[in-house]
Amino acid sequence: MAAESDMWMSDEAIMRQEEELLKEQESKPMVGLPEKTISLLEEFASASDLQKNKIKQLAAKYPEIRRVRRDGNCFFRAYGFAMHEWLLNSKDEALKQRIVKNCQDSIKILEKVGFDMLTTSDFHDMLMDEIELTVTGVKQEDALFMDFNSPSVSNWIICYLRFLTSGWIQADAQKFLPFIGDGDPSFDLQKYCQSTIEGMNKESEQVHILALAEAVGLPVRVEYLDQSEGDLNHHDMPDDALTPVALYLLYRPGHYEILYPATQ
Repeated sequence: MAAESDMWMSDEAIMRQEEELLKEQESKPMVGLPEKTISLLEEFASASDLQKNKIKQLAAKYPEIRRVRRDGNCFFRAYGFAMHEWLLNSKDEALKQRIVKNCQDSIKILEKVGFDMLTTSDFHDMLMDEIELTVTGVKQEDALFMDFNSPSVSNWIICYLRFLTSGWIQADAQKFLPFIGDGDPSFDLQKYCQSTIEGMNKESEQVHILALAEAVGLPVRVEYLDQSEGDLNHHDMPDDALTPVALYLLYRPGHYEILYPATQ
């Protein structure tokens, strides 16, 4: 009995800890203000010399970082905000119009793979309204910052980006199955997408990043702050894109944040 009681208390303690962590995250902004990347050294004060050296390398390449809330939506929130910043600041009008068209037409992909248009269209409308106001300059960075910290806007945009990622993968199953189903033709791709992508607060996998970057048309570079030997390394997705990398994210185990290159 004592052992069962101890186990029950342990489970209770774990649940309490998870609730405390959730409350802590909810007290933080969904998207923060830019800060010096070198400030990561304070957070990693007890880290290995290897990781500290990587932070210094990171800060040299990207002087500023924008923190994103750790709630399982960090990749989609980071990509969404960075995409809107790019639309606001880029001088490449032709590419901007292509990105806008990609996002506008993306709902056709979701309809093709069986999404319910009655509800999906509402999320799509929210994304397109925000994109239109950004591209036309009606909303500047301070307004974007407020919107991406408003659940009624930010979370709706994230929902659509999740749907788009799911739809893009399902629409090109032959390409993506080797990454997520080991090439098994009987693998239930729709069920996988519904359970790992479409729901809120679910952490992203590398294949999700690739799919969204392809769907939108804005390649992303992910810098990895990990314990692997050697210097800081990155991965561009997609790595065969004709369009140059436009967005920059930092990944450390379980979390994504936005980076700003020194030349930007």
